Amino acid sequence: MVVGLGAAGASAAIALRDAGKSVAVVERFEGGGATALSGGIVYAGATEHLANAGYTDTVEDMFAYLKSEVGDAVDDSLLMDFCKNSSDLIGWLENLGIQFGSHVDMEKRSYPRCNYDLYFSGNERANSSKRFARPAPRGHRVKGKGFTGRVLAETLIDNATRKGVDIYRHTRVESLVVDEQGAVIGVEVRSIPRGSKGWRRHMSLVRKINRYQRFIPALTFKTLRRLREIENQFGVVRRIRARDGVILATGSFSFNREMIEEYAPVYRDALPLGAAGCDGSGMQLGRSVGGALTLMGRVSAWRSISPPVSFVEGIVVNRSGRRFIAEDIYLGHLGRAIVEDQEDSAWVVVDSQGYKNALWEALPRPNQSWGTFGAPLLVNLLLGAKRASTLVKLANVCDIDADCLVNTVEQYNQYSEQGEEPFGKSEKYLKPLSKGPFYALDISTKSRYFPCPSIPMGGLKVLPSTGSVMRDDGSCIDGLYAAGRCAAGIPSGFYVSGTSLADCIYSGRRAARSIVNRGVSQLSVDKCT
Repeated sequence: MVVGLGAAGASAAIALRDAGKSVAVVERFEGGGATALSGGIVYAGATEHLANAGYTDTVEDMFAYLKSEVGDAVDDSLLMDFCKNSSDLIGWLENLGIQFGSHVDMEKRSYPRCNYDLYFSGNERANSSKRFARPAPRGHRVKGKGFTGRVLAETLIDNATRKGVDIYRHTRVESLVVDEQGAVIGVEVRSIPRGSKGWRRHMSLVRKINRYQRFIPALTFKTLRRLREIENQFGVVRRIRARDGVILATGSFSFNREMIEEYAPVYRDALPLGAAGCDGSGMQLGRSVGGALTLMGRVSAWRSISPPVSFVEGIVVNRSGRRFIAEDIYLGHLGRAIVEDQEDSAWVVVDSQGYKNALWEALPRPNQSWGTFGAPLLVNLLLGAKRASTLVKLANVCDIDADCLVNTVEQYNQYSEQGEEPFGKSEKYLKPLSKGPFYALDISTKSRYFPCPSIPMGGLKVLPSTGSVMRDDGSCIDGLYAAGRCAAGIPSGFYVSGTSLADCIYSGRRAARSIVNRGVSQLSVDKCT
């Protein structure tokens, strides 16, 4: 029994079917989850595609880089296994019909441009990371138009369907069923009858959330409450027995603001990112039978300032007017530093030429995902930028220490002439701020015109070798597994773009493999009224 039909749940179901198991998936909505809304980036090293692009990447380099990012959040043995199997993971996806390529986007971007297949999705090229490992563009983009997470999700679901996985949509898991020994042996669900009025209403509301409401939190929360009301009104309660185990793969807790307030309150103003099902329900199910939670305060807040490149060539300052980080740092590092180290207060400052260059980059261009990147940037530049003829006046407008800002810019201009500065910013982005007027844009999570998307990365604590859900005392709950963002994993230490999808697929297959290796009877699904 798999709960959730995103990348983690679909991968687990496919792997179980390939091993000869009969499998049922319970999906609260239609399937795809946050995967279908994502950019479709899978992080992998030492792949054939990297070799074709001219990179001699190694498992050891991938491990060394990721270790520098995730620290001790996961065991070294797990991280090494993840790295060793990443190339195989890409091959497994390709055998399912998912395509990748070898065309590298060399620009510094939060997402590769159309018609590119690989990019430096993390901090690999920054001076602060080069000392750990040789950089390689390990962000593998699923081929397709625009954001290609939907291609990945649809292909996985199609494969699961063709292989004979039973999928119960518009079905919410109410509770886990345990036996006298505390082992998980099934689920109790509330299922809306297919084709009913409740089904149609439920489906319509889910599509509204995933299409546009997820960018408007107030509307999303209102719709989520309405969805639960429909489920309670039209849903029929049933129990489903799972003889070999239950895998929870229900996503993060982005849209559970109570959990955000409890575990990560400093990120309350960041824009929650995910799908309608990212409400922490899987974690709550795990907790209900004794499962432990871990790393719940870890949140990835992507404060992207590139594109445009001219922002990277500018400076980022705090409310004191001081720089605190290299502007070419990975967007996740910038977001974390702003929220956790700078009391969620920061500005990017550019001169007249930098602002003009940013406007030029924000203009509509074909095949460049303008609606996703260019349009929001243009709105921010036109409505959110503060403008002043001098740095002192700009500081006063932004409530920044004026003397400190002037000194910061003077010092930065000197560093630019020298080609080196103390935070390790790459020389190619060191450009002096010279001619006014000067501009500043608020890049805090509170910014009205420049939202900062975020996803919490903590979850159920699992045994690294199997994905079994663990209790606080370190023992495992028999028959219960967790995968993807429902569980703590590789990106829980620190998220590098592409590691979440890669970890979802990796952990889903790991849970499936553990069930197969248990050597017990084939999973049998018994429907009870």
